[in-house]
Amino acid sequence: MTLDRPTLVRLREQAGQARQAGHYGWAAQLERQAVELAETLGLSGERTRALLWEGYSLRQAGEDDLALVALLQAVNEPAPTADPADRFGALIAILHLGLERKSVHFCRALLEQGRRELAESRQPWSTLLDFLEGELAFRRGDFAAAWNWHERAWQGRRDAHPRLTPATHLWALCRAAFRRREPGELERLAQQLYELRPDSTLERQLVLRAR
Repeated sequence: MTLDRPTLVRLREQAGQARQAGHYGWAAQLERQAVELAETLGLSGERTRALLWEGYSLRQAGEDDLALVALLQAVNEPAPTADPADRFGALIAILHLGLERKSVHFCRALLEQGRRELAESRQPWSTLLDFLEGELAFRRGDFAAAWNWHERAWQGRRDAHPRLTPATHLWALCRAAFRRREPGELERLAQQLYELRPDSTLERQLVLRAR
């Protein structure tokens, strides 16, 4: 493998294509190569971004423990050398993992940490935390609160990194509408999700589940 920036760019592009096709394990391997190449080239910011996406890919591949290792490395990168958006994105991914595996108390503590870091950085990324508030409420069985938080996140979404895809937002709203027994809302949201015509394997699965 040639040790230069164009090779790094190609690795990241190939990893993105693998994720889009649903080949998350292969994507994680490509991102790991990108992490190592970026470190060799002294590109600490690129290394942090590759760690973020390695963690995301491992999580989608079902390798939660390995994902956590990569994400924690991304979060703990020194602030001057890493894009704050990448570090915050890694924190959000860790929160997602926590919601699946940890106690409500643990998740609440992580959310509060995220709010504090956001207040200190003065970045416009609160939508991501609002979404996770909705996920935590859904886990507790408070579907009305889940709906309110997810609707707030959907209304405040931004088309800039770090972000969630529109399909992710709409799927969460579909799920909450179903649990609240609101077939009219579910039908409307499912149609809106269908009209996105997502091209990734994961998001096409969300459309099928919603319908």
